Amino acid sequence: MCSERRRGAKSRYALLIVACAVGGGCAATRLKDSAVDHAPTNATELDFWAMLETQSLLTNHDALHGLLLLADGKDDHAVFAERLDDARRRGWVGETNQLDPDAAATVGVVSVALCEILKIDGGVTMRLFGRSQRYCTRELVEDGLLPDRTGNQAVRGPEFIELVARAEDWRAAHGAAP
Repeated sequence: MCSERRRGAKSRYALLIVACAVGGGCAATRLKDSAVDHAPTNATELDFWAMLETQSLLTNHDALHGLLLLADGKDDHAVFAERLDDARRRGWVGETNQLDPDAAATVGVVSVALCEILKIDGGVTMRLFGRSQRYCTRELVEDGLLPDRTGNQAVRGPEFIELVARAEDWRAAHGAAP
């Protein structure tokens, strides 16, 4: 009798875990507002950075816009699809990686782009297997550009501003041309 109750409780517990995982616990966080939508031109870049300061999370759209500004000093793309195509050409995002513009940007996506922009080759694993979200994140943590994070964590707006500032300082100190 006691073992039947335990089995029943275990099966209910297992069912609860599966329901939580399937019911949205694994879904990406979608944001209502993107800073790049409020600062669509190069003339309004200060507005873009100011809006990021107040955003609890960074969108993929904002991340690509900010990374293009870091890489080139400008972003002439009008829409997210153009930015994503450019990011793919640059090797920041894989061809099969589908990014939702309104989803929260992850540390891993930003890390791969930063390693490419800053020309960080990493250790043996990165040199052998290429840039992955995991190893780029680890390398940026090791280099002091990122606090101890994992690649699947979301990036906050103010955190992204700080990361871009650190990347600019790192680039100046290591002679990596923009």
